[in-house]
Amino acid sequence: MNQTEQEDYWIVKVDSTNKVSWDRTLGGTFSDRCHALLSTTDGGFLLGGRSVSNSGHEKTADSKGGGYDIWIIKLLADGTIQWDKTLGGNDNDELYDLMEPTAGAFLLTGYSASATNDGDKTAPHRGEDDLWLILLEGSCAASDIAITSNVTTP
Repeated sequence: MNQTEQEDYWIVKVDSTNKVSWDRTLGGTFSDRCHALLSTTDGGFLLGGRSVSNSGHEKTADSKGGGYDIWIIKLLADGTIQWDKTLGGNDNDELYDLMEPTAGAFLLTGYSASATNDGDKTAPHRGEDDLWLILLEGSCAASDIAITSNVTTP
């Protein structure tokens, strides 16, 4: 088990008899808190939450420079990391839920306090903490992930 500075994501896969098949601790160099877990159509898992970590351990990207960033990790069915992605701007950005509307496309919901056109956020900043919806589509390899829809509501 990898132990980092403060908080980490932890996932435990159990079988039908509740016997542990595998478990993973996932984290960067500081504090990472998981808020959502999704069983994906390919048999894997998507985890998401917030991070104030830079790259290190299982996290491949540095902080975006604000407070919290959204950090998502895609695991294969056996718990192997397929890819991870850090999204955010100059202030707190946090993920609270995940959906897979179509196979391989992921809808992330959370909030953003980051300014418009800062970091990954292109939607208008309307208040202190705005609802932030992000649609990820494509091959989802770490270098190929693109935000195709980025909507902030009043």
